Amino acid sequence: MALSPDLRGRENLRFFGRLYRLPRRPLERRVDEVLELIDLTARAGDRVDSLSGGMRRRLNIGAGLVHSPTLLVLDEPTVGVDPQSRHAILESVTRFGEEGMAILYTTHHTEEAERLCDHVGRRSCLTWPCFAAVLLTLASVLLRRRLTGGPGM
Repeated sequence: MALSPDLRGRENLRFFGRLYRLPRRPLERRVDEVLELIDLTARAGDRVDSLSGGMRRRLNIGAGLVHSPTLLVLDEPTVGVDPQSRHAILESVTRFGEEGMAILYTTHHTEEAERLCDHVGRRSCLTWPCFAAVLLTLASVLLRRRLTGGPGM
């Protein structure tokens, strides 16, 4: 997702929440929750262009969380971040998985994949056609769950 560098962290999260048409009061509560989840509450009022690369990456993940997704897709979320931010991102992803969120995580760091994932694909399985097929399958399952009121809906 593209964050607006001129907006503050909180404003960016509100923007993405409005894209998902979240009502105002629940959105404000959710923005606070997400800021806490990504450990950026203290910097929520800072402009994005003043944040470190790791903080921007965490805010970007937060933008993907603001609408409480059933599936979170993370493509190389720790690339180019400092060790502290990398640790925070990995801890957050672990927590999301423990809370029941489905996560599609791509990385070239084998140790990350082994630490975080229940199922680790081989390199050939991460090519675009296979990745697209996985996304379509997951979307189909999630849509069926939603339409039939299955578990987690």
